[in-house]
Amino acid sequence: MKKQHFLVTAIFLLSMTLTLVRPAAAQSLSSTTLSLYPADAGEVGFADLRALRLSPHYAQLRKELLPARLRELEAFARSLGIDLEIQSHQMSWALGGTARVAPATQETKAMTVPPAAQATEGELIAIIEGAFSPSAVLERARASKIDITQASGQAMISAGRDERGQEFVFTFPDSATLVFGPRAVLAALLSRRADGRAGLSGASVLGPLIAKTNGHSPMWIVMNHKFTEMAFRHLAPEMASQEQAQTLLSAVNSSAVDIALLHDLAGHVALNCHGVQEAQLVAAVLQAGVALAAAQYSDNNPDFASALRGTAVELSGDHVEARLTIPERQVATLLQKNGLLFKP
Repeated sequence: MKKQHFLVTAIFLLSMTLTLVRPAAAQSLSSTTLSLYPADAGEVGFADLRALRLSPHYAQLRKELLPARLRELEAFARSLGIDLEIQSHQMSWALGGTARVAPATQETKAMTVPPAAQATEGELIAIIEGAFSPSAVLERARASKIDITQASGQAMISAGRDERGQEFVFTFPDSATLVFGPRAVLAALLSRRADGRAGLSGASVLGPLIAKTNGHSPMWIVMNHKFTEMAFRHLAPEMASQEQAQTLLSAVNSSAVDIALLHDLAGHVALNCHGVQEAQLVAAVLQAGVALAAAQYSDNNPDFASALRGTAVELSGDHVEARLTIPERQVATLLQKNGLLFKP
């Protein structure tokens, strides 16, 4: 299995051509679901699947954004009578607070799916909410002689192992929730839930960002400093190697992104900096970087360059925001040529 997650970098979103449909009232990630995640999560993301399915580009979105591990879960679940495409309503995920930045390789540069951070694979947890029949799934799993174990009174169904021998499992805390991840991580999650111990909450590092973003867009991601840096390094390795990029990364404390589409694509990135001076530096570097990128892409990808020139960078105290709107007529062209990578 390849090490691929949902992670999307803030800088990358300035140029991404993903199209999402924003409903009149975006769904929210509930406090109950949030509390299942560990308090030290370094990245949390959410996708309102019912809204995303309205996009004419939903099929390509799934192909490029859905991690290999969850695609494998989807195929495995189907053999047990679960059709995630029909039964799931929304999805969220979290990656743990510890992480390491691995050097970019030719393989990571060539990936068609954002390779995201090289956080330890054991820290990924995905929660899929919808309508399920746990008893029927367990019956099929037993009939197929699939390994089923117990943790805190909940059945965990084995979903196979990765190339390192790490076992992945899924479980149903209730009929509306499917939780997927490494065995040890899910066992800890179930234990915390059974004991009533706090997980991710408003008091967590990402709490304020989640509170500000949740419910306002069909897809959003919030990241702490480490995961913001990793995302940028893996999605734009050549840019990340520049001295100015390192200056920008060191000044950013956390980030949040959200995307919506009415008729045009609207992308919004918020960068929270360590202080006012750092924010001023980030805004200047960001504006210069976008202008340079637009010039570099003007010949071989004029639509992409035009989209970049439309980026508005705003500074407010220790907070930097970037907004990008791509006209509807350009969205399909950009998506076909760029996919979901920062490339010419």
